[in-house]
Amino acid sequence: MQFSSAGDKVPSVPTVKVNGREYVVTSAVYSREYREGEAWAFVRLRDWAGPSFTYDQNIKEMEAGRKERGDQRGTLAKIRGEICVLSEMVILADHSSL
Repeated sequence: MQFSSAGDKVPSVPTVKVNGREYVVTSAVYSREYREGEAWAFVRLRDWAGPSFTYDQNIKEMEAGRKERGDQRGTLAKIRGEICVLSEMVILADHSSL
């Protein structure tokens, strides 16, 4: 399930592993010569000290001006059956030809 179709549910999402660390990819663009994605590191909910949100709650926070647009920090995701929280954003890029 994608975040945008999850609404107030916690979606189960896949991860990608880069240099030994796992990320959740939230958006991507690609062409024959270039691939780039916005991805988020994550932590278990029980290890997260900040506020947490479903996708819909996060959108409402942005619309109310309490969060910056595009900030997915605190968004809930189920990873391998465990509820986690997106914690920090990274840009993953690959410039090699396909």
